[in-house]
Amino acid sequence: MRYRSPRLLRTHAAAAHARLFRCNKCAHAAHTINQAREHEKWHNGHTYECQLCGQKFRKSTSYLTHKRKRHPTEHVCHICGESFVGRHGLLMHKSKTHRWDQQPLVKEEPTPERFCAECDVQFDTTHAWQRHILTSVNHTLGGDGSQCKICHQRLSGESMSAHMREHEKSLRQTTLVARKLVKLACEQCDAYFVGRSNLRAHVRRVHLGLKYNRNVVCELCGKKCTSNASLKYHQRTHTGERPFPCSACDKRFPDSNQLRIHARTHTGERPYVCNACGKRFSQKPALNRHYRVHTGVKPYECQFCSKSFNQSNSMKLHVKTVHLKLPANRKKGQNAAKNEGVN
Repeated sequence: MRYRSPRLLRTHAAAAHARLFRCNKCAHAAHTINQAREHEKWHNGHTYECQLCGQKFRKSTSYLTHKRKRHPTEHVCHICGESFVGRHGLLMHKSKTHRWDQQPLVKEEPTPERFCAECDVQFDTTHAWQRHILTSVNHTLGGDGSQCKICHQRLSGESMSAHMREHEKSLRQTTLVARKLVKLACEQCDAYFVGRSNLRAHVRRVHLGLKYNRNVVCELCGKKCTSNASLKYHQRTHTGERPFPCSACDKRFPDSNQLRIHARTHTGERPYVCNACGKRFSQKPALNRHYRVHTGVKPYECQFCSKSFNQSNSMKLHVKTVHLKLPANRKKGQNAAKNEGVN
């Protein structure tokens, strides 16, 4: 952390590093008494229940994130269209996300079309207005549900749901293109970055010499994680928390990446293309396995006879049947045919 004045630096040091509250049950250390109390509640099995939908969470941060994303109120960011539970969350969002923003992602003159009369908010861009319409609870739960508020097309039932998902997909693609066009320059070298988080990571790693903490340990099983973020995702395997629901079915996932991969089973999206034959895949590992068919690379080697294979499953089957002398697992059809022959 860096501060403008020595006074602010001393204030931070006193608040964040002068005292530590150590847990009597594990190796966790908190910087404030409130953090220590939250951690103690976690040990005692305390849960936070959403009063609107009844969903329960083990951590207050997960509960607050759920409320912000699933049950936002009238507190809307006019720059990007994000909605928040309370005014404090909106102010924090603006100070962190739009602190250095000199202009919106797409230059557009304000028009009445970007004014939301129901929420009394004038948005800077059409992009922000569309995001507000698609995510704000004031619009997703209001209205008769027969007319799209973005393109005014009249639909009903599942047709409307599929139609709104197409708007959401188009909005995500527009956001990615706009962010790629806006590149941030590092003030200390000639490097450019797509997002501010990437720029901050570059400054910390290259110019400040700060490395990621690779000694973060799970307090429940002792597993070492590469960062606090990876620790948070790992701990969901213990708590069973799955805060990312699929909008098309009832499945839930512990992180957004798994949800994004799962969503392709509904959309049929196959973004990974083989350069050799044009075959498409929904996941990058599947493309990597397929590409070995063209290159002939066999990275998996048997530890007993040094025979090589292009897939790990083939190597495991070889070890099991050849060296361990175990029977191969037959398919259900083969087993049924064998049983009929015996009878």
